[in-house]
Amino acid sequence: MAWLLLIIAGLCELGFIAFVSRAQATGKRYYSLLSMLFVFVSIGILSVVTKTIPLSIAYAVWTSIGAVSSVGYGVIVLKENFNWQKGFFTLLIVFGVVGLRLFGA
Repeated sequence: MAWLLLIIAGLCELGFIAFVSRAQATGKRYYSLLSMLFVFVSIGILSVVTKTIPLSIAYAVWTSIGAVSSVGYGVIVLKENFNWQKGFFTLLIVFGVVGLRLFGA
């Protein structure tokens, strides 16, 4: 259950990123408020998860989910450039998270 919550917390980081992007593009205050809500929920869930999963592992997985999903969001939604270097280093983040899950906790 803790791992599922950690994934949800990481995906809330994607909500944060998406609404920060919208706030920046439109200047509308409610997007900023939604981004703050998502980051508070994300950190709140992370704090609950660290009672079960060691902080070092939980934080690394949480930030990795946020990083990988932000790359995906940037490429798919914001039409950012995607090249082999971006793909390679994003894949290294994924391998790191899988390694932590398999061998770290």
